[in-house]
Amino acid sequence: MDRYSNEKDIEICAVKLHISCTIIIVTVYRSPTGNIDYFLNNLEEALNHIYNNTVDIILCGDFNINCLNDNQDKQALNPVLTSYSLYSIIDFPTRIYNNSQTMIDNIFINKFKNENYSVSPRSTAYPTMMLKSLAYSILLLQMTLMNFIPIEKSLNTH
Repeated sequence: MDRYSNEKDIEICAVKLHISCTIIIVTVYRSPTGNIDYFLNNLEEALNHIYNNTVDIILCGDFNINCLNDNQDKQALNPVLTSYSLYSIIDFPTRIYNNSQTMIDNIFINKFKNENYSVSPRSTAYPTMMLKSLAYSILLLQMTLMNFIPIEKSLNTH
């Protein structure tokens, strides 16, 4: 996945898990100042590299694209993801700051293959704590994935 990464524009890593099925967990980070076109092109190339009909993909991370409201970046991201049958399972703000709410941290899965899922804020009384927890969990996942065998080696051995 290193070949698709470029600091600020897209940082991406993945791990392939063989459980009862094959799952590839992909995490991404895009800086708010990153080049959106570079991000989308490299994300699409990375997804194309790992995609096939027998694999479940979980794509998560800090996209810095606000999916709560309609905007140009969201409109550009959606066709890339839907071409791989990836749809957001987050439907609530993931960042709350002062009077602002955004959904820039996200998780995308194939909802048609995986119908039994649930994602919700852990606490309505403390949404900020939940949001920090979600962002922290994604960060931990990204850091954990960095310690696994790169996806290119994993794909070539199975």
